[in-house]
Amino acid sequence: MEKMSFEKAFTHGGKFHADDVFGAALLRLINPEIRIERGFLVPADYDGIVFDIGMGKFDHHQVDKRVREDGVAYAAFGLLFEEFGYLLVKDEKDRMKFDREFIEAMDQADNCGTCNNLSKAIAAMNPCWDEVDEKNEAFFEAVEMAQVILVHQFKQIEHKAKAEKQVKEAIKKSNRGGYNIQAVSETNDRTKLKKPFPGGWRGKNEKEIEKITGIKGVRFCHTSGFLTVTNTLEAALKVTRYMRDEVILI
Repeated sequence: MEKMSFEKAFTHGGKFHADDVFGAALLRLINPEIRIERGFLVPADYDGIVFDIGMGKFDHHQVDKRVREDGVAYAAFGLLFEEFGYLLVKDEKDRMKFDREFIEAMDQADNCGTCNNLSKAIAAMNPCWDEVDEKNEAFFEAVEMAQVILVHQFKQIEHKAKAEKQVKEAIKKSNRGGYNIQAVSETNDRTKLKKPFPGGWRGKNEKEIEKITGIKGVRFCHTSGFLTVTNTLEAALKVTRYMRDEVILI
């Protein structure tokens, strides 16, 4: 959708909920200059984005409303993020995770009345029964709060992706390759092994351990006896078979 479509948007008036508040916040993050309008009837030939009203693409009140693969129905925020989320979260997997872990609960609360604390907090920002808010000040106050939340949510996603990339690069530089064979512990605290590697293997260099075991490609055995490393899969399988067939005396 071209930027001209983001010049204005229309949503319902009256009591607001998390889906229209966060939907408006999302659109403001995409275009800080967008004009959000509210009312009970969409103006004829309205050429902006219409959400949470009007039975269009970004409404969810129709009988045939869209439902996710996991069975959770979309509300306005979920529909808007599905369409425009790529403008703020580049990676598709990150967008799917954000939808699943952050948006779904709010959409579910809006559609089914389930409990969601963030939705409740937004609802509490509505004017009280004896207050008049003709300028929608409470709505836009809630939108500003939602914007702050989204900014920090997206920042966390960005920095986690950055950290993951750095870790993967570090692993590539430090990964020595090969195969690990690890002993199984008898208890959850891993203090006792069912069948530790032989004491004569532990701490030996590659030449020594190959000579001791008679297995070419054995590279290392940890001094605690819980781990042996080999250069090849064939060697790893031989070590495994050895441990299976032999009674180990430490």
